Amino acid sequence: PRRASVTATEPSLAWRIDAKTIEELGREHTELVDHLLDLVKRRLLSNLLRNSQLFKDIEEPEMLFGAFHVQTIEPGGEVFKQGEEAPGLFVILHGEAEVWTEANPGSARTRVATLNEGDAFGEMSLLTGERTSASVWMMDGGVLLHLPTEAYHVLRNVMPALESELTEMMFVRRGELQAIVYYAEGFEEIDDSLMEEVLIEEE
Repeated sequence: PRRASVTATEPSLAWRIDAKTIEELGREHTELVDHLLDLVKRRLLSNLLRNSQLFKDIEEPEMLFGAFHVQTIEPGGEVFKQGEEAPGLFVILHGEAEVWTEANPGSARTRVATLNEGDAFGEMSLLTGERTSASVWMMDGGVLLHLPTEAYHVLRNVMPALESELTEMMFVRRGELQAIVYYAEGFEEIDDSLMEEVLIEEE
Protein backbone atom coordinates (compact mmCIF):
# COMPACT_ATOMS: atom_id res chain seq x y z
CA PRO A 1 0.00 0.00 0.00
CA ARG A 2 1.07 3.59 -0.60
CA ARG A 3 2.86 4.99 2.43
CA ALA A 4 2.14 8.69 1.87
CA SER A 5 -0.07 11.20 0.09
CA VAL A 6 1.33 13.72 -2.40
CA THR A 7 -0.47 17.01 -3.06
CA ALA A 8 0.49 19.65 -5.61
CA THR A 9 0.69 23.08 -3.96
CA GLU A 10 0.58 24.87 -7.32
CA PRO A 11 -0.14 23.97 -10.98
CA SER A 12 2.35 21.25 -11.86
CA LEU A 13 3.33 18.70 -14.47
CA ALA A 14 4.23 15.14 -13.41
CA TRP A 15 5.30 12.10 -15.41
CA ARG A 16 3.71 8.82 -14.44
CA ILE A 17 4.90 5.31 -15.29
CA ASP A 18 3.02 2.17 -14.27
CA ALA A 19 4.50 -0.90 -12.61
CA LYS A 20 4.05 -3.12 -15.68
CA THR A 21 6.07 -0.75 -17.86
CA ILE A 22 8.83 -0.54 -15.23
CA GLU A 23 8.93 -4.34 -15.12
CA GLU A 24 9.28 -4.53 -18.90
CA LEU A 25 12.00 -1.88 -18.97
CA GLY A 26 13.78 -3.55 -16.06
CA ARG A 27 14.22 -6.76 -18.06
CA GLU A 28 16.10 -4.82 -20.74
CA HIS A 29 17.85 -2.34 -18.45
CA THR A 30 18.63 -3.98 -15.11
CA GLU A 31 20.40 -0.85 -13.92
CA LEU A 32 16.99 0.90 -13.84
CA VAL A 33 15.64 -1.54 -11.26
CA ASP A 34 18.85 -1.25 -9.22
CA HIS A 35 18.56 2.53 -9.26
CA LEU A 36 14.91 2.49 -8.17
CA LEU A 37 15.63 0.03 -5.35
CA ASP A 38 18.50 2.22 -4.21
CA LEU A 39 16.22 5.26 -4.23
CA VAL A 40 13.58 3.47 -2.16
CA LYS A 41 16.16 2.22 0.32
CA ARG A 42 17.63 5.71 0.74
CA ARG A 43 14.22 7.25 1.34
CA LEU A 44 13.18 4.62 3.89
CA LEU A 45 16.46 4.90 5.76
CA SER A 46 16.26 8.70 5.65
CA ASN A 47 12.84 8.52 7.31
CA LEU A 48 14.25 6.24 10.00
CA LEU A 49 17.20 8.53 10.68
CA ARG A 50 14.81 11.44 11.18
CA ASN A 51 12.25 9.67 13.33
CA SER A 52 13.94 6.77 15.13
CA GLN A 53 15.33 7.18 18.63
CA LEU A 54 17.82 4.42 17.84
CA PHE A 55 19.52 6.40 15.07
CA LYS A 56 19.17 9.94 16.43
CA ASP A 57 22.89 10.40 17.22
CA ILE A 58 24.33 8.78 14.10
CA GLU A 59 26.77 11.21 12.45
CA GLU A 60 27.56 9.23 9.29
CA PRO A 61 24.21 8.10 7.82
CA GLU A 62 25.74 7.22 4.44
CA MET A 63 28.00 4.61 6.00
CA LEU A 64 25.09 3.20 7.98
CA PHE A 65 22.92 3.19 4.87
CA GLY A 66 25.46 1.14 2.96
CA ALA A 67 25.53 -1.56 5.62
CA PHE A 68 21.78 -2.23 5.70
CA HIS A 69 19.92 -4.51 3.29
CA VAL A 70 16.22 -4.32 2.44
CA GLN A 71 14.56 -7.67 3.13
CA THR A 72 11.02 -8.61 2.07
CA ILE A 73 9.13 -11.14 4.20
CA GLU A 74 6.27 -13.09 2.63
CA PRO A 75 2.98 -13.49 4.56
CA GLY A 76 3.43 -16.05 7.33
CA GLY A 77 7.20 -15.75 7.04
CA GLU A 78 9.55 -16.39 9.93
CA VAL A 79 12.35 -13.83 10.21
CA PHE A 80 14.44 -16.09 12.44
CA LYS A 81 13.98 -19.05 14.78
CA GLN A 82 14.66 -19.28 18.48
CA GLY A 83 18.07 -20.82 19.15
CA GLU A 84 19.76 -19.58 15.97
CA GLU A 85 23.13 -17.86 15.81
CA ALA A 86 22.82 -14.06 16.08
CA PRO A 87 21.38 -12.98 12.69
CA GLY A 88 21.93 -9.23 13.17
CA LEU A 89 19.75 -6.20 13.73
CA PHE A 90 16.35 -5.76 12.09
CA VAL A 91 14.20 -2.62 11.77
CA ILE A 92 10.59 -2.83 10.58
CA LEU A 93 9.91 -0.57 7.61
CA HIS A 94 6.45 -1.89 6.84
CA GLY A 95 4.23 -4.40 8.60
CA GLU A 96 3.94 -5.98 12.03
CA ALA A 97 6.09 -8.63 13.68
CA GLU A 98 5.18 -11.05 16.47
CA VAL A 99 7.76 -12.33 18.94
CA TRP A 100 7.21 -15.86 20.27
CA THR A 101 9.27 -17.89 22.71
CA GLU A 102 9.18 -21.36 24.24
CA ALA A 103 10.62 -22.22 27.65
CA ASN A 104 11.79 -25.67 26.54
CA PRO A 105 12.18 -27.33 23.12
CA GLY A 106 8.84 -28.72 22.01
CA SER A 107 6.82 -26.83 24.63
CA ALA A 108 3.96 -24.45 23.84
CA ARG A 109 4.98 -21.10 22.36
CA THR A 110 4.17 -17.88 24.20
CA ARG A 111 3.71 -14.57 22.41
CA VAL A 112 5.72 -11.97 24.29
CA ALA A 113 5.57 -8.90 22.03
CA THR A 114 4.07 -7.34 18.92
CA LEU A 115 6.35 -4.92 17.05
CA ASN A 116 5.33 -2.21 14.60
CA GLU A 117 6.94 0.02 11.99
CA GLY A 118 10.10 1.69 13.26
CA ASP A 119 10.68 -0.94 15.96
CA ALA A 120 14.01 -2.79 16.05
CA PHE A 121 14.74 -6.33 17.18
CA GLY A 122 17.63 -8.78 17.28
CA GLU A 123 19.80 -6.53 19.44
CA MET A 124 20.12 -8.97 22.37
CA SER A 125 21.83 -11.78 20.46
CA LEU A 126 23.76 -9.20 18.42
CA LEU A 127 25.32 -7.58 21.50
CA THR A 128 25.78 -10.67 23.68
CA GLY A 129 26.77 -13.16 20.97
CA GLU A 130 24.27 -15.62 22.41
CA ARG A 131 21.73 -17.55 20.35
CA THR A 132 18.35 -15.95 19.75
CA SER A 133 15.97 -16.22 22.69
CA ALA A 134 12.77 -16.03 20.60
CA SER A 135 11.28 -16.56 17.15
CA VAL A 136 9.96 -13.64 15.09
CA TRP A 137 7.12 -14.00 12.58
CA MET A 138 5.40 -11.56 10.19
CA MET A 139 1.98 -13.10 9.67
CA ASP A 140 0.92 -10.49 7.08
CA GLY A 141 4.39 -10.14 5.58
CA GLY A 142 6.38 -6.93 5.50
CA VAL A 143 9.61 -5.13 4.70
CA LEU A 144 12.65 -4.99 6.98
CA LEU A 145 16.01 -3.29 7.08
CA HIS A 146 18.63 -5.87 8.03
CA LEU A 147 22.08 -5.13 9.43
CA PRO A 148 24.05 -8.42 9.37
CA THR A 149 26.16 -9.29 12.41
CA GLU A 150 29.42 -9.00 10.48
CA ALA A 151 28.50 -5.53 9.22
CA TYR A 152 27.59 -4.41 12.74
CA HIS A 153 31.00 -5.40 14.12
CA VAL A 154 32.60 -3.19 11.48
CA LEU A 155 30.34 -0.23 12.26
CA ARG A 156 30.65 -0.43 16.04
CA ASN A 157 34.26 0.76 15.85
CA VAL A 158 33.36 3.92 13.96
CA MET A 159 29.85 4.52 15.34
CA PRO A 160 29.99 4.19 19.13
CA ALA A 161 26.63 5.96 19.38
CA LEU A 162 24.94 3.01 17.64
CA GLU A 163 26.26 0.49 20.15
CA SER A 164 25.34 2.80 23.04
CA GLU A 165 21.73 3.13 21.86
CA LEU A 166 21.44 -0.62 21.23
CA THR A 167 22.80 -1.40 24.70
CA GLU A 168 20.30 0.95 26.31
CA MET A 169 17.49 -0.61 24.30
CA MET A 170 18.63 -4.10 25.32
CA PHE A 171 18.54 -3.26 29.04
CA VAL A 172 15.09 -1.71 28.73
CA ARG A 173 13.79 -4.74 26.84
CA ARG A 174 15.28 -7.15 29.36
CA GLY A 175 13.47 -5.29 32.12
CA GLU A 176 10.22 -5.56 30.17
CA LEU A 177 10.76 -9.29 29.65
CA GLN A 178 11.33 -9.80 33.38
CA ALA A 179 8.01 -8.09 34.02
CA ILE A 180 6.41 -10.32 31.39
CA VAL A 181 7.69 -13.44 33.16
CA TYR A 182 6.19 -12.19 36.41
CA TYR A 183 2.76 -11.79 34.84
CA ALA A 184 3.11 -14.78 32.49
CA GLU A 185 -0.21 -16.36 33.43
CA GLY A 186 -2.08 -13.88 31.26
CA PHE A 187 -0.16 -14.64 28.08
CA GLU A 188 -1.48 -16.41 25.04
CA GLU A 189 0.17 -19.75 24.34
CA ILE A 190 0.20 -21.68 21.09
CA ASP A 191 1.50 -25.11 20.23
CA ASP A 192 3.08 -26.17 16.93
CA SER A 193 -0.12 -27.64 15.47
CA LEU A 194 -2.03 -24.40 16.01
CA MET A 195 0.81 -22.36 14.49
CA GLU A 196 0.63 -24.58 11.40
CA GLU A 197 -3.12 -23.97 11.16
CA VAL A 198 -2.56 -20.20 11.35
CA LEU A 199 -0.01 -20.34 8.53
CA ILE A 200 -2.32 -22.49 6.37
CA GLU A 201 -5.15 -19.97 6.87
CA GLU A 202 -2.82 -17.13 5.90
CA GLU A 203 -1.89 -18.95 2.68
